[in-house]
Amino acid sequence: MYKILLDKNKLFECNIEIQGASSDNTQVRLVLETEDFSISFKGQIENGKVKVPISKLKNILKENYKGNISLEVIAEDTFFVPWKETYETETHRKVEVFFNKEKEVIKETKKPTVSVKLTPTNPNSHSDNILYILKENRISFKDIQKNTRILTEIVSTYCLHKNMDIKKDIKKIENIFSDVIKKIPLK
Repeated sequence: MYKILLDKNKLFECNIEIQGASSDNTQVRLVLETEDFSISFKGQIENGKVKVPISKLKNILKENYKGNISLEVIAEDTFFVPWKETYETETHRKVEVFFNKEKEVIKETKKPTVSVKLTPTNPNSHSDNILYILKENRISFKDIQKNTRILTEIVSTYCLHKNMDIKKDIKKIENIFSDVIKKIPLK
């Protein structure tokens, strides 16, 4: 079985003897056959040696693929197939990862949760109340930058607590949100 490297160029070489025709007028090619298509590579004859460069086939064929390979020779008007073999594809470089299942430790990861204490400080200023909530819950500007949903959840929880209707009071909620963003400390 002939090995075809998918991730490396390879040079196919063999000796050839041609009788009754000149090697100068002879064409050679190496053909890889698959179930769906064939790939051919043109070669040369130099001093009785066939040399056919095979390009990388990484994005064309898959690893461990098997098929037929043949050398085709056209000497003047005559077609010959002097060599035929099966081939298998493989990669030159491989990286495999193995885990020791006995020592494997499974860590539970939980999604972060947001709990909010609603303690109004100024009944007239919704943005000040939300800033107070952020401060009490130790939520910083960096926390909000990392996960913008935090601020959205706090504002929506606050608005629900204040019995605001999202559809009716949308402008008011947008203004609260805007005021909070303007007043929030950057530390």
